[in-house]
Amino acid sequence: ILYQSDTYTKLNDIPKVIIYGKNVIIGCTVTQIDAIVAAEEILDTCETPTDPDINREQNSHQLLVNGAIITNVLKLNRTYGAAWGIHSSKPGEIVNYDTSTILWGRAKADPDNKHHNLTSVYMHELAPRY
Repeated sequence: ILYQSDTYTKLNDIPKVIIYGKNVIIGCTVTQIDAIVAAEEILDTCETPTDPDINREQNSHQLLVNGAIITNVLKLNRTYGAAWGIHSSKPGEIVNYDTSTILWGRAKADPDNKHHNLTSVYMHELAPRY
């Protein structure tokens, strides 16, 4: 599930996809999701057998989520090739939280923007980390 690469000038132009279910299981070969993924109970990034061989080939695809994850139980079963030492220092799952989700949700809740605007309450600049 990928958003079209484009330049968006208005909040309503930014596409939003919500994947929702009681349990959400992402296929092991899926490499990118541009959506909000919400599960009432379990969100599994790669279904693994009961007696897991976590280092199996199916678990070695890296997953990139551009959006948000909402769940009670999050199972991160991807290894991204760590079994073979190929990408052992890289994460199997990367989640880039889309901050436009906050603005989009606020606009849907208050379409006339008659109430509170979003304001910064606290801001602190942190030193860069290397």
